[in-house]
Amino acid sequence: MTSCDYARYLPAALEAILEQSRPAEEVLVIDDASQDESPRILEAYAARHPNLRLRLHSRRKGVIERLNQSLGETSQPMVLFAGADDLLAPRALQLWTKGLAMAPEAAFCAGVSEPMDEEGRPLIRRRFPSHRHQGWVPPSRALRIMRGHGFWFSGAATVFRRKRLLDAGGFDPELGLLCDSFVAQVLALQHGFCYLPQPLVWQRYSPLSYSQQLLGHREGMAQFRSVMRVRMQERYPELFPPRFVKQWDGLSNLLTELYACKQEISAKRKSSGRWQASLAAINGLARLMPMVMGQTNNPLLLPYLSLTRLRHWIAK
Repeated sequence: MTSCDYARYLPAALEAILEQSRPAEEVLVIDDASQDESPRILEAYAARHPNLRLRLHSRRKGVIERLNQSLGETSQPMVLFAGADDLLAPRALQLWTKGLAMAPEAAFCAGVSEPMDEEGRPLIRRRFPSHRHQGWVPPSRALRIMRGHGFWFSGAATVFRRKRLLDAGGFDPELGLLCDSFVAQVLALQHGFCYLPQPLVWQRYSPLSYSQQLLGHREGMAQFRSVMRVRMQERYPELFPPRFVKQWDGLSNLLTELYACKQEISAKRKSSGRWQASLAAINGLARLMPMVMGQTNNPLLLPYLSLTRLRHWIAK
């Protein structure tokens, strides 16, 4: 687990990890120079739990560098990069471990993450692969499932085989918040993966979180997408067909615009009221519709766009 100024959520996140039906062999927590009460909370937990190792830093280096640090510091064969504001289901570690044991070729085991807001209230979920895909998914089927269900690998709900992740180079800092999605896609197409269709993580979506701040940043996301296209086309051309790269890029661009619209609507509601927020929603839809129409033949689009989902984004 990496953490930075998550004192509000740390106790619940740690309790969910430490009270698993299958206890973790090691819980490594790296604090990235928190300025709140996080160090005091972490030190108290480390004093009570022998399997909790703590690394407190005075200099902030960012999420991705700390993720790679944790990957290098542990020697455990299976690793989960838990969120400091997320909650694991009570049997999550047990189910992930069982899944990997049943699929020794798999590079990772991915479960479903359920979204919740800052207060722990459930949000509308997206479509995940059905139960018929449960278990071992060989590389030959991985691309087909990725095409049909979009970017559903969630780093918070995935247990990696550490050696496979290290062999793939860990998390690429130049990819920003796309780094876990990209390495999971590479590993799935190289080695296959294990899929568990049940919710194993409740993932908190906060406007102040690392991912939520960047998802609607058009320029920043454009740069990350550019790097990822190069990685797909030049480093792994045998894994990512040109058509898939084009579909991925189109959907990624559309999702960035969706998040940017959501942030603009939310800001208008807070500063000017619901009427101005409604105008922002109309302007956002005017920008989105040509993009949606341009992606009508993109199968990756289907899990993300529906009238229910758009209505929810505007209402929230």
